[in-house]
Amino acid sequence: MTISKLFEKPIAFAALIVLFVTTLTAALIVHSIAAGMYYDANLLRLQIAANLAVRAGTQYLPTDPRTATRVAVACAENSGVAFNEIIFVGVDSDKDTLRIRLTRKIPTWMALFAVRLPQRDIAVTASAQKRIDRPEVPLWGTSWVLDKSRYILI
Repeated sequence: MTISKLFEKPIAFAALIVLFVTTLTAALIVHSIAAGMYYDANLLRLQIAANLAVRAGTQYLPTDPRTATRVAVACAENSGVAFNEIIFVGVDSDKDTLRIRLTRKIPTWMALFAVRLPQRDIAVTASAQKRIDRPEVPLWGTSWVLDKSRYILI
């Protein structure tokens, strides 16, 4: 069907426009949902990585703050965070609190047509304080085993 014949049939032309608009709207909705899921999944991954990093690093506070920051960076990188996504790692002046800030950029093609995306970049911050009055369960050396169809931490 040529363009000139399409204009001769207004119902077919209107149906084609409605089909185009409907398809475009559906694609925008699906893309926005996928972008939101991408944002939420990466936010959760970064927050878990930041929490694990500061928790591992506080084991070396207050005696060795330099090692605490190195351990936090290494733990974050082992959790899937790239080196350029680590914005800040530092120990407060009281040498009992370790802080980390991570950021991840959402790809432009993902954020370009996404509707209601919270932000264009994902940023998380975590801090942990060394507590002497309460011994913590060590991060390393814990494992999950299957016992009578349930998981127990040993």
